[in-house]
Amino acid sequence: MNQTGFEQKPKNKSIGALIGIFIVLVLMIVGGLYFWGKRLQNQTSTQSTNNTTSQAPIADDLNSIQSDLNVAGSANTTNDLNEINNQLK
Repeated sequence: MNQTGFEQKPKNKSIGALIGIFIVLVLMIVGGLYFWGKRLQNQTSTQSTNNTTSQAPIADDLNSIQSDLNVAGSANTTNDLNEINNQLK
């Protein structure tokens, strides 16, 4: 007994809680780095895809436009427009 009349018990320090907190923090940091890396990877792949599609040549001369229309079937388009005009009359 000490002078106050109470027995002092030795303080038991709980190291298990500290270890648990440390493990949770490490897992959160590792998870954050993982998701950050995935986000960077997705941004780089999106940017490279955008760069390749924006480099397509644009043909604006009259012959190129006419050949594109021929390939697309402009005769069918003309027929369709004529049918619509006839229906509207």
